[in-house]
Amino acid sequence: MANEDLIFQYSMTRKGVAKYKELCMAKCKELTKQLDDELKSNGASVQKIIDINDLLESEEHKKSVWASISRSLTDGIALMETGRFPATELDKKNKGRRTIRADEQYMSILALGSVCETPEKEFDDCDRKMLKELLKDLTAREKEAYLLVYQSLVEVSTAASMLGVKKTTVESLLERAKAKIQKRKERSLYVYAKGWAD
Repeated sequence: MANEDLIFQYSMTRKGVAKYKELCMAKCKELTKQLDDELKSNGASVQKIIDINDLLESEEHKKSVWASISRSLTDGIALMETGRFPATELDKKNKGRRTIRADEQYMSILALGSVCETPEKEFDDCDRKMLKELLKDLTAREKEAYLLVYQSLVEVSTAASMLGVKKTTVESLLERAKAKIQKRKERSLYVYAKGWAD
């Protein structure tokens, strides 16, 4: 029920945003016409042309801001209705946007690190080499899924939407990754040196 209320509020806000965007569009058309008229007139004032152009740029910036807000509200509504990020649907042409979402997720996880009460143990050279060796056999996709879920502590369903794949695909990527890591762990001298061979 709360979700329906929030969706309704987002929808109403989006309607208001659309009105402001339309006002900006109308103002842009008006300023464009004024600029054209001024440029066509024989006694065109350079200062007036500059002023109109500055106003036009300002209105176009406002229009793009309102459009961005509208897209965000639309994405929010779609997320609440479907439970999926609209920008992370499986879309081979839109890899850049998926990557940005993944980076945002990493950043929020890193920000949480500053809240921890107990300081984390720093990695030494042996730890780095061990991790590199353990992750060596993983494909890029397996490594991406594994690090999202087990390092960044992202839920499997969220990782799936961030990667633009199904939840079952992420689960199978994780199973394959864990099996490869376990196999590598059994032969790793670094793991034995740390005393973690169990």
